[in-house]
Amino acid sequence: MAFNITSITSLIPTLRLYIEKNNETEAPTAVPSSEPSALPSAAPSLRPSLRPSSTPSLEPSSAPSASPTELRKAECKIRMYYEKKYCWHDDAANHKCNTDYKFCVTRKGEDLEMQDCGRDSKQEWRVIGRTVRPSKDKRMCWTRNGDRGIKIKECGGKDWKDQQFEGVCYSSKREIRPLGGKKWCLTSGHEPRKNEKCKFQECSKADNSNTHRW
Repeated sequence: MAFNITSITSLIPTLRLYIEKNNETEAPTAVPSSEPSALPSAAPSLRPSLRPSSTPSLEPSSAPSASPTELRKAECKIRMYYEKKYCWHDDAANHKCNTDYKFCVTRKGEDLEMQDCGRDSKQEWRVIGRTVRPSKDKRMCWTRNGDRGIKIKECGGKDWKDQQFEGVCYSSKREIRPLGGKKWCLTSGHEPRKNEKCKFQECSKADNSNTHRW
């Protein structure tokens, strides 16, 4: 079969143009091929509940520990602050107010009483958090007993809130108060003498005898 070379040669530009068009990569369109859907492709697996999954408990899951979150620790003797100008007991025993009284809080059974400061271990106290404990018996705590009273009872339990105090075992003079009780101060109630019990009294009244700083 004979071919006309001239006719074949004339077809070459057409074939070349066809091949180039089929090999071209299409440019991206300015408009997306389809619009995004207005709804999610699938519904959520679970519907939200109208009520909480569990009811909160009325009581804490556990009782507070015997140690408070406040971690302050200190040891001291608790001596009532005195200046000679207070002139306690202006009598023959304190002629011309020269006596320098040194009274310390001392444990006697479950009570606190005033005694001359000395080497008695019952005058040694340990502060753990906001509690005040005998240095030799950390299981026991000062415990407020009513508005005015103070006893030594086992730490913790139902008395825990009444075993929190502030102002104890600092180097500078301070008032010793129940935690948050701005009205009440630890005192002997009047110019102190040996064997008298400690108690709480309105700070304004204790100020009259200068017996509410330690």
